[in-house]
Amino acid sequence: MRKDTANFLEHCTEPTKSKHLPFFMIKKEISIADERAKSLRISVGFGLKPSPIFTKSGCLKSHDWVQLGSEGKLKFCIRGLLGGEQRHTLFMLFDCFSDLCSESQNVDELDDTETRLNTSLACLERDFPSSLQNITTHLLHHITEGIRKFGPVYGTWMYVFERFNSWLCKRALHMQHQEATVVETYIIYDFFRQTSFRWKPAYSWNS
Repeated sequence: MRKDTANFLEHCTEPTKSKHLPFFMIKKEISIADERAKSLRISVGFGLKPSPIFTKSGCLKSHDWVQLGSEGKLKFCIRGLLGGEQRHTLFMLFDCFSDLCSESQNVDELDDTETRLNTSLACLERDFPSSLQNITTHLLHHITEGIRKFGPVYGTWMYVFERFNSWLCKRALHMQHQEATVVETYIIYDFFRQTSFRWKPAYSWNS
């Protein structure tokens, strides 16, 4: 999802265009959006640092983009920018993300959420270049079906495993023996993690 979102921003932030197309942001608008992104107040544990995300979109993780879109932060950054219909479409899509990522779901309201999601995706196809239509935007149509079968999305998404896989990949210190070094470094990490909770000083400096 991170590459798809970065690709979306590349389509929406094209400062070299002489004509101000409604689905592009000119240099001045990009600067405004970046200044707003840098002024965001981020809660503890959010995982995101205020930064110029519209010129450095590749520095964010997939989960960062989900939080930005579902918690109203992207709406704050692009308010008054882009064309009116394009902005309205994105806001409608972000509202759907907020409902889909909720920690609790009312099954009776899923039909309405699905209708609004399908409408916003149709508007996305209408208001933005067709190159944005990819497998990710198609799979969004099936999220409500997954919620009906398996419950809220946070119980089935893969972000936790992706983060852990990233951590494991960084432990591969020897390319000829990747598995061995991963296991060895994890054993060392786990040893210090467990002993740090049990360790107590043998004496106190005040004694």
